[in-house]
Amino acid sequence: MIRNTRTLLLLISILIITAAGGNNLEAQSSRRSVRKVERKMTGSKRKANRTSGRESKAVTNAQKEQERNEAKRKKEYEKSVAESRDRHYSIQTPEVQERMKKNEDDIKQREKERKKKARQDARKPGSARKKYKKY
Repeated sequence: MIRNTRTLLLLISILIITAAGGNNLEAQSSRRSVRKVERKMTGSKRKANRTSGRESKAVTNAQKEQERNEAKRKKEYEKSVAESRDRHYSIQTPEVQERMKKNEDDIKQREKERKKKARQDARKPGSARKKYKKY
C-alpha cells in the first residue's frame, strides 16, 4: 500500500509540474503575441532608431564636401564662360557687336515660337499626349 501511494504521489507531482510548466510557456507565448499586436498597431520604435541603415558620419561629411566642391566648380565654370563671352563680344567692332546682338534676339524669338508651336500641337486632337492618355 505504501508503494502504491508513493507511485500515486509521484504521478500526481509529475502532472502538477508539467501542468505548471505548460501554463508558464503558454503565458510567455501570450505575452509575446500581445507585444506583437501592440507593435503592429503602434509601430516598432526600435526599428526607427537603428543606425545600420544610415551611413557613418564620415561618409555623410565626405558626400557634403563633394557636393560643395561640385557646386563651386560649376559656379566657377559659369563665371568663366560669362567672362569669355563678354571678352569675345568686347573685342569685336561696333558693327559686328550690333549684328551679334541682333542674332541673339532672333534666336530668342525663334525659340519662343518653337515652344509655342509645341504647346499648341500638344493640345490638338489626336496628338501624342491624347493618343497615350489612359482611359
